[in-house]
Amino acid sequence: MCWVGALGTTEQMEYIFEKIYLFANKTTGRVPLGDWYDTNKPISIIFKARPVVGAIWSKILLDKLSK
Repeated sequence: MCWVGALGTTEQMEYIFEKIYLFANKTTGRVPLGDWYDTNKPISIIFKARPVVGAIWSKILLDKLSK
């Protein structure tokens, strides 16, 4: 979702990142953001503490590359 948000307009990016933030902040699990969740219950499955959070910085990277 971070890559999708980074590739959109600023408004689209802010909308998507707001949803990611709300999920990470409100979910009861304290597992770092992973890439496999049960969507019926917001819990992480199997993949824990994997380095998949790099896309959080994707907007900054894409903005630097476009200059």
